[in-house]
This record gives sequence, C-alpha cells and structure tokens, in this order.
Amino acid sequence: MAKGVGLDVGEYEVKVVELDGSYRKPRLAKVNIDGVEGAGGDDEASRASGTLHVLKDAGIARENVCLAFPCREAVLRTITVPFVGEENIRKVVKFEVEGSIHSHNVDDMVVDFLPLEEQGNQTKVLVVAVPKTILRTRLKALEGVGIEPEVVDLDVTALYRTADWLGCFTPPQAADETGERAPYATLVIDVGARSSAMLVVVDGKLIDMRTLRTGTDAIVDELAAGLQAPRAAVREAVIAALQTGRDQSLVPPPEEGEAAAADEGERAPVAVSELLPHASAVGARDRFLERLRRELTRFLASVAQVRKIDAVWYTGGGSQLPGVVDVLRDVFEVEPQLLDVLGRMQHGLDEKEAADVNPRIATAVGLALGMMGGPSRLDFRREDLVFARRFDRIKFPLAVTCMLGVFLLFFLGLQSYTRYRTLKFQYGWVSMSSPDDRRGGRLTFHGYGESFLRKVMTAYGLESRLDRKAYDALSKQLAEAEEFTHLVKVRDALEKYKRAEQENTGYYEDLSLDSGFAVLVRMAEVLQKLEPQLERYLLTDVRLELPPRAETRFLQMTFAVRGDFRAKHAAIKAAFDEDARRPESPFARVADGTAADTKLFVDTEPGDEGSYVTVKVMVKPRYDVFQR
Repeated sequence: MAKGVGLDVGEYEVKVVELDGSYRKPRLAKVNIDGVEGAGGDDEASRASGTLHVLKDAGIARENVCLAFPCREAVLRTITVPFVGEENIRKVVKFEVEGSIHSHNVDDMVVDFLPLEEQGNQTKVLVVAVPKTILRTRLKALEGVGIEPEVVDLDVTALYRTADWLGCFTPPQAADETGERAPYATLVIDVGARSSAMLVVVDGKLIDMRTLRTGTDAIVDELAAGLQAPRAAVREAVIAALQTGRDQSLVPPPEEGEAAAADEGERAPVAVSELLPHASAVGARDRFLERLRRELTRFLASVAQVRKIDAVWYTGGGSQLPGVVDVLRDVFEVEPQLLDVLGRMQHGLDEKEAADVNPRIATAVGLALGMMGGPSRLDFRREDLVFARRFDRIKFPLAVTCMLGVFLLFFLGLQSYTRYRTLKFQYGWVSMSSPDDRRGGRLTFHGYGESFLRKVMTAYGLESRLDRKAYDALSKQLAEAEEFTHLVKVRDALEKYKRAEQENTGYYEDLSLDSGFAVLVRMAEVLQKLEPQLERYLLTDVRLELPPRAETRFLQMTFAVRGDFRAKHAAIKAAFDEDARRPESPFARVADGTAADTKLFVDTEPGDEGSYVTVKVMVKPRYDVFQR
C-alpha cells in the first residue's frame, strides 16, 4: 500500500498529513495542525523542533516525507528553450535561465522546471529557482531533529496537484452549436499569512503561477506599527476582535498570584494605548481587502491568455477572513468555491474537526499525493542537496564489512581445504603413471587407507583374475574417480566378475545371509511407524528363534498397552502383515491363532487399566540382508 506524508511549514502553523492507499483513492490516515515557536521569524531551529512535536503528537512516520518550499522565496521565470523532452531540457535549463535571473547567481540556486507547451521543436517552460542557502538551512534544521524529507516541492505545484485530483480543471459546460467549446479558465488561490499563492489553468494546462506578496499579516503589521505593540499580541487581539466584535486588550492576562493580589486592591484602569479597538481592526481589515482587490485585478490583467475566469477555487487559513470571498466574487465575477479536500477523501474526522482543517491542508495533501503519483512534481533536492537514503550513507562501512566477510570465507575455505587434504591422505588416493613411464601406465597407491585397496588389486589376485582390458579400464576409473569412491568401484568390478563367473560355470552359490539383528531392526522400523496408533506402550518380551529348520523360525513379541487393547492388537498384526508382503521383508506372515491376552496390569491405578497382547510373526527361511 502506497503511503505519503506532506509537510507544510507555514509562518505560524505546521500542517502535516499522512495518506495511504492509492493516488486515485487515498485515505487520510493522520492529520495534525499546530502552532510553532519562532512564528513569524527566521528561527529555523525552533520551527524544526516544533515540526518534530507536530509529527510525534500525531504518530506520523518520518518516511516518504515531501516538504513544501514557499513560492514567495523562489524565483519564477517563463522561458522558451530550443529543445523538447524533459531530459534534454534539464541539461540546458540552468544555462538558459541564467540571463533572466538578476537578483541571484544561478550557480547558488537549485533549478527545476515545468513544461508548459511544446511549440514545434521548442518548449515553453516555467522555471523555478530556489536559493541554496535558504533551502540548506531549512533542511539542516529538520535533519537535526531527525526529519529528512525525500522531496522538496513548491507549495503552488502541490496546490495544483490537489486541485487536479479534485477535478477542479474539468469544464462543466458542453460544446456550443458549432461543436466547439470555449477555453475553460480556472483560478486557484491560497490566501496565507504573508503571501497569497495563485495559479491559472486553462483546459487542464498550467498557464501561470504567481505569489502575491500580500497576506492577512498586513492587517497585523499596520496595527502593530500604529500601536507600537508586539506583533504576536496584536495578531491574537485582531483575531479575537474580528471574531467577537469587541475591543481587545493588548496586555497579557495576569498570572494567578498577580490576579489574587489585584483582587485585594483596586484594579488600575487600562490605558487607551493598551487596547485594540474593534473599529481599528475592521478598518485595517478593509484596507487589506482593498489592497487584495487591486492585486488580483492587476494579476488578471497580466495574464494575456485569459480574458475571463470561469471558476475560482479558494483555500488557506486567510481565506476564512470575512470579506475575502466577496473580493474574489467581485473581481472575477464568478461564485468562488472552497477547495473541499475532505469532501472526496475518506477520513475519520468528526464534522467539527473536518470543518477546522479542511481549508488549511490543501497544500499538505498535494505534497502527500506527489509521493503517491499524479502530475509531475518539482524536486529541489538536487546537486549537493540531493537526498541520500540510509543505505547510501552506509555503503562504505557495508563494503568494508563485505570485504571482511570475504576474507572470513577465504580463511574458512582454506581451513576446509586443509582438512580435506588431511582426510584425503588418511583415506588415500591413487594415480596413474604416464604411458611413457617405464612402468607403462600402472596405478600408484598413496596414503594410509589405500594399503587395503592395494592388497585387493594386487595381492588378492584381482589383477590376475581380470583380463588386461578390464583391469586397465578399472585402473583408469580409479585414477579419475573421487578419493572416497574407490572401494565402491572395486566392489562393482568384483560383482561384475562374480556374475560373469556364475554364467560361465553355471554354478550359483547361495550368498544370502541370515541375520537376527536385521530382523530386530526391521521389527523396530515397523513399530516406529505404529507409534501414533499405539500411543503409550511397553515391549515387555521379545523372543527370536532362527533354527536351521526353516518352518520353525519366528519372532514373538509381548506388548503392554492401555486403552482399547483389541484395536491395538489388530493394528500390530495388520502392520506386520503389510510388511510381510514386501519382497525385502524378513517376515513371512503373522502366525495364526495369536490373540490378545486379557490379563490386566497388576500395578495399575484405578482408571488406568491395560492389558498384555502377544503377536507371533513367522520369519522367512532365508533372508539376504544385502537386498535392502
């Protein structure tokens, strides 16, 4: 199951989501939004520490993480390159965009691009350049707390991916009477604290993306400058004033001890400068909305390919500010719609939680979707900032470990070879002298164990009994065979010689061998197969007689069994009868008339009774143990 984590670190909040499933049908597994220390500042270490707490509080894994980079800190340029194909464009895009970027040295930036349109052998691309210094500082702060994003994407492209997944770019209207359909232009806007990200899509193709350097913090900045009060206090007071419709104090509430002391005496009146009037908050908000209206109008006029916006989708925490939706409606002359991320996604949030997080997680969801597929993404982890997996970091130590392992295998192999040579000398080996030797290609025996083989080959007359051709063939086999198979080769030659002599003379000596031990071994094998049926039993008496007269040979066994002794007695008889039907078995048949003895055990406890059963099996007249 695919899994992706989207991490959107904003000015005041960290938004993180974890998705699982597939790109088309993802499920919101976990989500968490929380404020961070160092809000509104450049303290990356505090933000990273707060980000770690946000992840830990939600139990979100730190794998497959995609981090958002704010578009306001990137440089965007639209250029045309004389190439087609992403691989060809990537080789030259940094050189091609160098003349268009004047605020930074392009060598100090990570450059990525999005193809917009192919025009013959040329391609119109949107180039995004990110300063390495900012990105490196942010990544090092996160890595310092154990968070290592695999991908760094632009927040606006993540927003595009979310809107595309929601189907926001699909035109609802049908074709006109001529069969043609007018271009369908869509605007997606994310209103944030310090900036507002926007993108324009026509018929599913990205036309432009931009960041307006105005956000809801403009209200806070204006009031904080006029009241000469801390921005954090003013920001909280503005939110409370707009929500409640009342004046708000800029003085933090007293601690418990201070409050008790104040209750004993007369409370001092609050100075006017320590209050944020509700009217001031409303006025600053209206001025921000007017500024937003002008910026949006100017943006719409700058997009030459679009004359009219057919659909507007909004998201972001700032979009919940009263009046923002009215501005969008007035500027674009269309009813704005909330980018309802949770409306199409399976999740386990209640209605209140969903309403709270829905307008704020569009970018984080787009980042997580990028880890699960979908439209192409930007990735600024390139060059010296490329993501190195844990395996890449341990490659060198692992290579050293493997080298030591190879040396260990070498020494173990050397030890085994030395042991093999020792055993070979103990068992012995043979070699054949060269035909040019004065001995004429004769066998030479080496080692301790070959002394017996030398006697078989020479002193016992095998050399004289076999004809020259057969003896030379056997000698060649022994010289080429493995050391521990020599006796087998000689035995096979002797068996072949024996059969040839029997055919020549017509005399076949009975070489079968009676073995009481072999009969007992066969008995043990049969009883071992019977153990599941007999369960607990005791073989109390065994009587084996192999006299010269064949008809009186038998094996008699007495068993002490518990439970259904008749069934167990029948099982024993059946097992020996079945074995007797095999040609290699020493048993002939189970003797007739053997029945179970109903005599009970004399040393049993009540409820644990048992009986003795006796089985007598006749043994074959002659039994060759070598047939097995």
